[in-house]
This record gives sequence, structure tokens and C-alpha cells, in this order.
Amino acid sequence: MSLCSFSPLDEIKCGCNGNISPNANIVFSLCDSDITSHLQANHIPCSTIKTECDLIKARAGYYEENTNINNYVICPNHRFHLGKGWRRSRLCMAGAPLPNCSKKHKASTYISISLLQSYEIWKQYKIVVPVGAGFCRQCRGDLNVHLTEKVQPDTIETSSLVENENQHFGGESQKETETELDEVRKLNYDNACHHLLKLSLLK
Repeated sequence: MSLCSFSPLDEIKCGCNGNISPNANIVFSLCDSDITSHLQANHIPCSTIKTECDLIKARAGYYEENTNINNYVICPNHRFHLGKGWRRSRLCMAGAPLPNCSKKHKASTYISISLLQSYEIWKQYKIVVPVGAGFCRQCRGDLNVHLTEKVQPDTIETSSLVENENQHFGGESQKETETELDEVRKLNYDNACHHLLKLSLLK
């Protein structure tokens, strides 16, 4: 199989992948698989990532408008590992040059790196942190301090936080989980307040 347009991404090798149909190189604009379950599993709002193409572009670091990308060719392996085959680590995914815990801590279960955060990290540090990546509370706090533009991570609605924490981290303490849920509720409250403030300024 010939190299695809995403071959410069050294961490993923071009090739076939039995999880993708068709198992052949295709024009990038034809990537139209349903990614709904993947977005839900990684706490990525459908309002920010709408299509498989959007997801792959964000994970590959194509944040800014690029009309040529629709004519790129993508191989099955890049399509799978940049798209719905990507898997978030149970450990904190923060790494150099970001302030980080050297993957010593568990990633927060219900809060993910948002598209806007991923973009701001790329602008400031020139590295790609995948949309949906999980950071521990310590690294997420350090990130908010160091980012020039202050942006919020993605959260899921607190009403849907009913899954057993053991499904995520196999024995995470109840106290730690409750602390994290409180943090999510506060983020949702802060986001709502910010939205109301913007509306009031428009009047």
C-alpha cells in the first residue's frame, strides 16, 4: 500500500486496518463514518466535532482552515487511529513541554481536553494533544495557569454521570469520584454563567 497524505505523522504507520471499510486508501473527504459513540465515550461534545473528518483533522493537528485537505488521501490505519479507533489512556496524558506529572496519576474520568484547549496548546507549545485526552486534576490545573488563552475542558452533563467508577479505573475511591463530580458540576455552572454574561452584553 502506498503512503498516504498523513504519513508525516511518525507515530502512526501507513497501512491496512481490518477495522476500517473500505480497507484501502481513499480521498479524505469520503471519511463519513458515524462517530457518535466514540464522542460520547471520550466526552467530546457533538457541537464541536461534527464529522469523522473533523475528528481526524483535530487529532492530526489540522486546526486551521485548509481547503486542500479534502483532496488528501488517507490510509485505513491513519483513519482508524486518528478517528474512532483512538483510545484514551487511563493515566494522565500530559507530557513535555507541558507541565506534567510524568503519567504518575490517573486521568480524570469525566473531563477531556476540548477542541479549543487542544488548539490553544498547539498554538502556544506547537504540540498536538488529542481531543478527548484525559489529564489528572494537577496537570489540568497547571495547564489552565500556563495557557495564554484561558479555555475550559469538555465535560459531560452531570445527570449522565451514573456509570460505576470501577468501569473506568477499577477501584477508584468513592471520595475521589465525588470530588471529581463536584468539579464537573462547577465547570458546568461556570460555563453557564459565562454564557449568560455574553448574552447580557449583547442586549
